[in-house]
Amino acid sequence: GADNIVKPKVAAIWDVSDWLTVRASYEETIIVPVIGTNPSRSLQRVDGGEYVTIETPVPTSLDPEQSDNWNIGVIAKPMEGLLLGADYYSLDLDGPFSTESINGPDSEWIYNSGGALVKVITESFNGGNVKVEGVDLRAEYNWDTDFGAAQVGMNGNVTLAYDIDNQGVKYDALGKYNS
Repeated sequence: GADNIVKPKVAAIWDVSDWLTVRASYEETIIVPVIGTNPSRSLQRVDGGEYVTIETPVPTSLDPEQSDNWNIGVIAKPMEGLLLGADYYSLDLDGPFSTESINGPDSEWIYNSGGALVKVITESFNGGNVKVEGVDLRAEYNWDTDFGAAQVGMNGNVTLAYDIDNQGVKYDALGKYNS
């Protein structure tokens, strides 16, 4: 039935030599929205004025998020105690969950009889497609001392692309959204 979903995942690892390993994977994922029974509410300062209630009604038309993800990477151990790793990844997200901005065209601003803003109603929806590409890097060195084992290392990520395609309107978000 429609409640049964199978998404593939394939992963491989190859020890090319005693000091070099290559790995790769591909998977398709799906995330079903968690839909509460009550609207969600928060407070937000609007236009530099007072805090007002931001209400997001229970969504009625959210589709699941879907994603195609793949990576390829290497792990190298060129000398005793030294480990180097690099992984290229690509995440292609279709229909991520999002909430409309309070200034969005479909948000509803509610005022009291005195003309003061008391509530803004926003909607949840499936947002534009997102494609993220990057490289994870790792380096560590381990050695023995008279006091025990010691280790120094670093982990890092370089985001190469963060592209949003919202119904044909493309946006390069690299350097924004904490990427």
